[in-house]
Amino acid sequence: MLNKPNAAVIIVKNEIGEFAVIQGSVSMFHLAPIRLWRNISIIMVLAAAIAVLLGPFFGDATIVIQWGDGGIPANSAGKWCLWVMLLLAVLSLFTHSSFSKRRPGFQVPVGKEMACAMSAGLVSMFSLTDITLVVYNFFPSAIVPVLGTVSIVCSFILCVLAAWIRGKHGPESGSEK
Repeated sequence: MLNKPNAAVIIVKNEIGEFAVIQGSVSMFHLAPIRLWRNISIIMVLAAAIAVLLGPFFGDATIVIQWGDGGIPANSAGKWCLWVMLLLAVLSLFTHSSFSKRRPGFQVPVGKEMACAMSAGLVSMFSLTDITLVVYNFFPSAIVPVLGTVSIVCSFILCVLAAWIRGKHGPESGSEK
């Protein structure tokens, strides 16, 4: 009855009492299908989770979230901001299918390898933000936000660059499971 392996059947009753069968995809909450990007994403989320658990228990009462000139703290927030960033990292685990969808307008969908890499890059960005905030909480040095910012920006660029290189070597480069 179903045309797709990940399809769901929904039976709805319309306004005149007739029943209709709607088939839809339920693949929204699946991890990346390419093992490399799935493993990178999971490792980054686990690293952020460890940082989030260490920050509230061993750190100060507030987390610095903004720095001024010379690395001087300009703004701080409660520890809840760490949990929000962890939630964003976890939700980013499932974004690979969104990058590869065709939408109306000028957007061009990317391939499976690039979509998985962009998803891993997004997870890395949120995870490294959490890690940077917690590290600064323990070691308040001006170099920590600089190194954190560089690692956040480079993580996404490196993921996309690695996917492009892997894509140049053909379909056998991406191992699926």
